[in-house]
This record gives sequence, C-alpha cells and structure tokens, in this order.
Amino acid sequence: MEAAVTYKDLSFSFADILHVDQIEIRERPNAHGSLRISAVLDADREREIFFEVPDTLSLFYEDGGEKKTLFSGMLFYSSMNRKGKYLHLTLEAKTHTYRMDMEKKIRSFQNTGETFGQIMGEVLKNYPGTLWTEHFSDRAAGQLLFQYEETDWEFLTRLAGRCQARLYPQSLTEGEAFRAGLPENREPWSLGEDFFVSQMCFDEYEKMRANARLGALPQQYLSWKAESWEILPLGARLLYRGKDWFVGEVERRLTDGILRSTYTLVQREREMRETTYAPLLPGISLDGTVTNVTRNQVQVYMDRDSNTRTAGQYWFPYSTVAGSADGSGWYCMPEKGEKIRVYFPTADEKEAYVISALSGNTQGNQGVSMDPAVKHISTAQGNMVTFSGAGANISVKGGTGSVTLGSGGDFCVTAAESISIYAGSRVSVSGNEITAAAGEKLGLAADPGASIELKPGQADVKAGKIYQN
Repeated sequence: MEAAVTYKDLSFSFADILHVDQIEIRERPNAHGSLRISAVLDADREREIFFEVPDTLSLFYEDGGEKKTLFSGMLFYSSMNRKGKYLHLTLEAKTHTYRMDMEKKIRSFQNTGETFGQIMGEVLKNYPGTLWTEHFSDRAAGQLLFQYEETDWEFLTRLAGRCQARLYPQSLTEGEAFRAGLPENREPWSLGEDFFVSQMCFDEYEKMRANARLGALPQQYLSWKAESWEILPLGARLLYRGKDWFVGEVERRLTDGILRSTYTLVQREREMRETTYAPLLPGISLDGTVTNVTRNQVQVYMDRDSNTRTAGQYWFPYSTVAGSADGSGWYCMPEKGEKIRVYFPTADEKEAYVISALSGNTQGNQGVSMDPAVKHISTAQGNMVTFSGAGANISVKGGTGSVTLGSGGDFCVTAAESISIYAGSRVSVSGNEITAAAGEKLGLAADPGASIELKPGQADVKAGKIYQN
C-alpha cells in the first residue's frame, strides 16, 4: 500500500458517506469477523436511505486509484439519528460466514473413507459460491461423524479441529470465504517494525503441555502485536523480524481520521487446537430402522438424519441382551426393518452403539399377559417363550405347538400335526403309571418284523415267535 487509508478513502456499497466517525473491525479464528461503523450522511436522503439499507454490507477503500474491499458481511443492526441537516448512521455487520451459523441441523456422515476435506466440501454445497482454501493435512475420517443440533459453522470448526486446524473468515472478500488452516508457503505481505508489542502466552503453553503435547516450547507461544497501515487478511503468512509469522488476530480502528490495523502475529503451534466434540451429544438416543445385519453389527437409517447420501453405510455395534468377552453368549440380533435406537453415551461419535427400541404398540399384544411378573420373548413369526410363576412355556405359530414345564414338576408337549422323538441308541420311558392313547391306532414296532397294533376293539400282534403266559 502506497499510503495510509483515511476516512476520505472509505465508501459504502449502498450510500455516499459525508464523514466517518468510527470504525471498529475485529477478526479472530473460528469466529465471525465483526464491523461497527458510525458515519454521517446527508439528511436529505433519510427516507431513501431508510428503505435502501440492504441485508448485506460492503465497506470499500481506495488504494492507488483502485477500489478494494475492507469488509464484506451481513448486516444485523442499524440505527439512524437525525441532527439538523445531518443523518448519523450506525451499522453493525458480521462476515458472510455468519450465514453458516444460523440453522441447527441433525445429520450423520457415515462413510468412514471420506476425508475431512471432502466432508467439509459436502457441507459447503449448501452455500454455492463459497471461497475456501484447505491448508491442513487431510486424512480419512475413519469413524462416524455426527452433527447434532449444531450449525454448519460449529460443525466445520470441529472438523478442522480434528486436523489441528482452525477456520479464518476472510472479510476482505465478497461473499462467504474462509481459510481452513494456515498456509504452508510464505505470502507477499510485509509489516513495518516501528510499532510493536511482544507477548508470551504462558497459559496456553502450560495447557498444551498438560494435554500431552510434550514437544511444545515456550518460544512457540510468543506473539507480537504490530501496528500498520497495511491491510492484511486473517491467517496470512509473512516475514516479520527475520522469521515467519501468521496473522492470528486483526483489529482495525479509525483514529484521527486514519485507519490503523493492529495484527497479532503468532506461530503455527499456538494455532493448533485439541480435538473438540459435539457438546449436546452425550446421553441422547435417536430412533432408526435396521437396513442390514451381520454378526453383532447393524446398519441403520436414523429417522431424523437429514443426510441421505451416506445414511445406512456405517456398521454400528449392537448391544445384545447378554454376551461374553469372547463373543459367546446369547445371540439375539434385530432383523431388517425393525425399529431400534442409536445411543451416544459420550460426546465422541465413535462410541455410539445400537440398542433395542421401545415398542410402538401402546395397546399391547392381544393374548399376552400384562402382569409384570410374567416375562415374554417373542418374534415377528409368532414364536414365544413365556416365564411365569406356573413355569416356562415355549410355543410356535400362535400356539399350534408348545412345550410346557410346570413349576410343580409336570411336563407337557402338544402339537397340531405330529410329535417325533428320536435317539441314536436308546429311549427310556419310566414311571409309576404310563398311559398311551390314540383315536385310531396305537402301534409299537421293533426291527425286524415284530409289532403290536391296537385299534378300536382289535389287537394285532406280529412276530416270528410269540410267548404267552
């Protein structure tokens, strides 16, 4: 820049400025840049300006005869105060990235092979024209990711944090724009060394050491506050005092009619952040439907999941009723189409698992006791196991066949068609009294060729030899 920017070099995107009283611009990583400006306009245009104030705002400056953007964003506050023939206008705006921070969403990203950069790109499809640059070591997510009651901006900051990066909104660009991470190569920026303050962030250094970042060095948390007329973007990399630094924070103010920018210059290590998790996720469960089953895992489509592109791709572990560490135990998995719940015990999505769902039948099954002392296990095919004070009963197809073990020691087997008992070597039947009855025929047979048949009013005995006492 050839010279400092003065109030005479400033202009609005929607109205002519007579005089600028105040400008405050603040920019920080993972936060939306903000602008507050107080200006004086011609009061004769009061009605026109009142209806002209748009949803978006751009503030420009002249640099060597070229108009450049100083701040572009969304207007969220405006006030007008007339004093005589002048109109005092106060406006507050945030960078266009604020558009990503307005709507809470619920959706999953179940393709574990997608990289964090690809997932960020998928999120940004909702904001056509967004300019963003990726400056981090991208890698596959390797796990389920879940956006629960988070805005897209909140979710994007978490995604960047997984790669130890931050988001840097770009207020010098029209429309949504941000950098994800810090650039690897030095950029053509420079700052004078006339006005500066040196700072050391010992609290951040100790925090990094406490979180097992043992390679952290005190000098990596040294920062400079440098004042300049130059207009630099947040996250820029530049050479300062013989070393590479990054613009970690920006503050711009209009002082004595001159725009002055204060830049906080930091090292890359200070901008690296620990992984953060979804704050509202622990303890929630979401209803869903089983789409596939294998061993002790299920694929699920969650009812409230708005991302249909990857829904049903992730294999969730299923919490069975009983089991053991070696995988043995009771194998009781849901079937395709069954309703289940996905439970998130912690804020880390990879800890999620599937549990059985509450029954959707509030009236209860007909013929099933509502006595809490009676326990039931049933299937969709009509098979049921019942445990009660009277004993245990196993029935199939609505009672067409059953086995009952009475608590008094009795045993009963019934079937609508036939009952078969087979043993490879021996079957023993004993008791004080044994009764066998048949409506048409009762037969006993032994190989080869010996048999007894009892029919109504008739007994047939066949054998090679018959002994009679």
